Amino acid sequence: MKRKLAAVFGSIAVLALSSTGTLAYFTAEAEADSVITAGNLDLKLHDRTVYGELLPAGSMQVIPGQTIEKSVTVENTGGHPMYLRVKIVTGVTDAQGREDALSPTAKECLKIDVNEESWTYREDDGYYYYLDVLEAGETTPELFTEVVVDGPKVDNAYLGKNFTLNVSAYGVQSEHNGATVWDAFGWPEDSEEGSERQ
Repeated sequence: MKRKLAAVFGSIAVLALSSTGTLAYFTAEAEADSVITAGNLDLKLHDRTVYGELLPAGSMQVIPGQTIEKSVTVENTGGHPMYLRVKIVTGVTDAQGREDALSPTAKECLKIDVNEESWTYREDDGYYYYLDVLEAGETTPELFTEVVVDGPKVDNAYLGKNFTLNVSAYGVQSEHNGATVWDAFGWPEDSEEGSERQ
């Protein structure tokens, strides 16, 4: 069986609700220190403002109900074309960073406008798949461009808690690996974590 090239990378953004009822927004730009199983396959997960600027290293106070402009794309920095899939995981942690009992509710509180023209969600595995082959040197259209904090759902139970938004990108070679992304195999597992830099 031919060995498949695979790469994985992730970044984490943290949304922190303070005791005053405002929302602090922390993020990290992702750099390309990807896990690679074979050959020259590499990718970068870009996490920027919609104007192409790096997101602030510190916090940005916003009011629940406000729209946070955040552009997420994936760049193929390797030497081969690839198929891509991305996982978005939301959660809630306490002030010490431990998962909170409110974690399952984060998905209801954070509305993410995924670009469904270029990406398709599969219920059976929880990934968004990029519908085209990503050629070497190219960057995908945005996965999403904004996150809306649903004000009415963010009540006093969230004071002192942090919302987390984790985006992880996974790539696998497209050459000799099926006619479409749906036929591809050799995907990295979720446990193969990419590096993060805050």
